Amino acid sequence: MGILLGEEDNTPNWDKEIERLVGEHSEIEEISFKEEKPKEENKPLLELNYDITIDEEDRAFRLFQRLYVFKKNVITTLVFGAVAAIFLFQIITGKSVYLSIGLMSVCLGMIAVTWITPIRVRKMLLVALEALKDDRYIFRLFGKKFEIETIIPQEDEALAKELVAEDKEKGEFEGDDEEEDYEGRIKPPKSEYKLPSDDMRIIETDDMFLIFISRETFHVLPKRAMTEENLKVLNESFVNKFEDYLKV
Repeated sequence: MGILLGEEDNTPNWDKEIERLVGEHSEIEEISFKEEKPKEENKPLLELNYDITIDEEDRAFRLFQRLYVFKKNVITTLVFGAVAAIFLFQIITGKSVYLSIGLMSVCLGMIAVTWITPIRVRKMLLVALEALKDDRYIFRLFGKKFEIETIIPQEDEALAKELVAEDKEKGEFEGDDEEEDYEGRIKPPKSEYKLPSDDMRIIETDDMFLIFISRETFHVLPKRAMTEENLKVLNESFVNKFEDYLKV
């Protein structure tokens, strides 16, 4: 058989070809299917399950009034007291006696109402809280927020669902999802707050933490529901974030 000179031999070198393919395969990154871990921000740093007694609510509300209500009452008392003193002076000097007596009585009445109203509000609140004394709460602390969820007793849940079912029969609900109607109407919504917040304030007493959300809303965290480790986490990850902190 003759050989054609000048023609390139195109026969592949199979040993080198196999080596190339094996080398390319070894450079391919191994694909692994690892289970994704939940994000840290979705995992609470602290979770507390607790109840609040009527006595704790009462003492917390008294402290709330002392910090936010009574200061305003003192100012109101001083203003009306000064005006009443002017009318008293006019009565003593015999100027417009009957008018001064009437106006001074109005000032004294306003002072009385100023101090009686908080007492009435506190008594009405305690009566309302009596119906909620069996409720439990869950406090969850995250890196940038915290939430408080109310857990009502099972017997109250059952009664609530019965009432919703009765209302559905009467045609008061348009939806078909009875559970959704119950959640929206009966079960208290979960309260969620971002951290830090300039409007919030933390007050610590010997047996509880009070979280003042605003001048109208506050939450109570009893220390009896916490372990030493819970207290450490709460102080390091929550209480220390508030510049407006007070221990009484």
